[in-house]
Amino acid sequence: MLTLSTTVKAAGVGAILGCLGAVGILWAPEEPYKPWIIAAGSLNGIVTALLIATFVNGLSSTRATMLTGGACGLLTASVVFLAKGGWQSWDAPYVIPTGLVEGIILGLMLRRLLLEKK
Repeated sequence: MLTLSTTVKAAGVGAILGCLGAVGILWAPEEPYKPWIIAAGSLNGIVTALLIATFVNGLSSTRATMLTGGACGLLTASVVFLAKGGWQSWDAPYVIPTGLVEGIILGLMLRRLLLEKK
């Protein structure tokens, strides 16, 4: 069961990991909206973490946690990919694998967080 403190911790972990996933935009010299993209990455991480936390509990197996995290990461990453034009523009092809990896890592971190003693 998610408590308020666990929810806040999950959102914090998601924000940090989402920001780390978006920080690669700093090496794109032609991008004028770098701070906004990093903020959007943090919000995407928060949404992904809270989505994973609704499905994963401390008793979930590692495999189920990784699958759930990967699926939720793909789901939230596909929103960004499709918003950028998807297969027609290929403006953000790196978002899908990054979302998958971010979801798996978030799932494992949240499982560990939910296993902690109260």
